[in-house]
Amino acid sequence: MEQSFPRFGRLPPEIRAAIWEFCLPNRVIPMSLLILAYKQRDRSESERSQPTGATLIARCLGRPCLISQVCRESRAVTMSRRRPIKSLGIDWLGREGWFDPRTDTLLVDCDAFKKYRPVWRQLRRALACGPSQKRIQIAFTGKLVDYRSNTERPESRIVDVEPSPSEIWQGTWPVVMEEIWHYLPKFMARRTGLFGLFCEEHEVFVELCGNGPLALADKLGVVKKDGADDIRRVVGRALGRWKAYKDDFPAMSKGLGLEREKWRRNRSGPYPVIKVSWVDLDRLPPPRTSATE
Repeated sequence: MEQSFPRFGRLPPEIRAAIWEFCLPNRVIPMSLLILAYKQRDRSESERSQPTGATLIARCLGRPCLISQVCRESRAVTMSRRRPIKSLGIDWLGREGWFDPRTDTLLVDCDAFKKYRPVWRQLRRALACGPSQKRIQIAFTGKLVDYRSNTERPESRIVDVEPSPSEIWQGTWPVVMEEIWHYLPKFMARRTGLFGLFCEEHEVFVELCGNGPLALADKLGVVKKDGADDIRRVVGRALGRWKAYKDDFPAMSKGLGLEREKWRRNRSGPYPVIKVSWVDLDRLPPPRTSATE
């Protein structure tokens, strides 16, 4: 199989730009991470814990991607639609880092209804409103339903269902119903094909519609022998949660002030996903050995 394409430079510029954009890694940005900077907004440097919230945000939102380092053209495409944090007018976010509407998803995973509503309003105004070419995608966790009602939903209401993803339609905002963690060395993560061209995507969403769950089972089955069976159980549990609470999610979305955004007319609205997170085993510190060994 050919590992190079020497005629790439002969392609029309717009096709080359589309290829570079296709290779950009997607990012999932938890709102809970941004809350760290918000909580320390009024503290001096000497009062802040280490590492500071601003440092964590800079590491998350300012990390360069490998595609931008290939050549001048790839860097120009990478930088073309990025929005620097300092241009958003939110002082507590700091000044290092950027958002990209082509690749970024803000995951609302904390109480955006009451406790952190001021934070959510600022982020929504800066990131989820305005022209479509400047908006990033918004995703929710299913736990937000509990935050909205201030009650913990009984597990007895949730019944695992046989996966039938054809009943789920693509909508507007993904809702994370289940999460899968995988601890893999980089070469095995690359074999799954889930985590981007250079395995820079450590969190990805798999839609519970179409052939998404089946493809996920096949890809993770490369890593784990019984992966398909495990994924089938996770999908059944996720669809069971969605079936139990699906009527709550449209109201939840409107409660967050998103009712003014245009949903897709064809059966639009929130839709369920599974979040697959990857931890690089090659970067984990070696286990400590006791002195007696």
